[in-house]
Amino acid sequence: MLRHPWLTRLPVPLLAPTPARTAAVERRLAPLDGLGLDADTMTAAFRAVASYAQGSVQSEVALAPYTKEQGRESGDDTRRALAPQMTCLLGTGRYPTCPRYAQGAAREDDAGRQFETGPERVLDGVAGLIGRAGA
Repeated sequence: MLRHPWLTRLPVPLLAPTPARTAAVERRLAPLDGLGLDADTMTAAFRAVASYAQGSVQSEVALAPYTKEQGRESGDDTRRALAPQMTCLLGTGRYPTCPRYAQGAAREDDAGRQFETGPERVLDGVAGLIGRAGA
């Protein structure tokens, strides 16, 4: 999707079965088959993973032109430009968790790392469902 950003703007056709869409659903469900999950849980699990991937790529694709429009070359440029606003907002005390994130996120510009870490957490949740189904 990063090589073909236009894919992120396509509507998701939910009700038009075609051989390609059916094959895609089969590829998503097959690894979950036989693990003790009911059909609804299998569907929720594959949708969670697919939604994470779609959302992550959409965000990355949308951010690139915005960053360029603003004349920013990097995440550091963006943070410097937004620092006065962030300082004002964080200074209100209304957002107690944000300062820890803002000061501690060392790899926030590493989209590849973030993309790998997120699905791992989603799949950890799916593994928990499988464990409970098998118990």
